Amino acid sequence: MIPSEFVEAVKNTLETHRNPEKAVAMVRYMKDNFAFLGLKRPEFQPLVRPLLTTVKPVADEAWLAEAARLVG
Repeated sequence: MIPSEFVEAVKNTLETHRNPEKAVAMVRYMKDNFAFLGLKRPEFQPLVRPLLTTVKPVADEAWLAEAARLVG
C-alpha cells in the first residue's frame, strides 16, 4: 500500500465511525483549536490497527514522511 492509499483508507475508516455528539464536547474542551471526529482511543484503535499492520512492512522513514505530508 502506498502512502496516499493508506491516508485515504484511514480517512474513510474513521469518517464512517464519526460521532458528532462526542465531537462537540471534544472541540469545546480544546477551545475550538482543532477539529474532531468524536472518537476516543478505545473506539479509534481497533479501527486503525489492521491498516497499520498492513503497512508496517513497508513503512520506512520516507514512507511515513510522505504519509504525514498527505495528511497535513
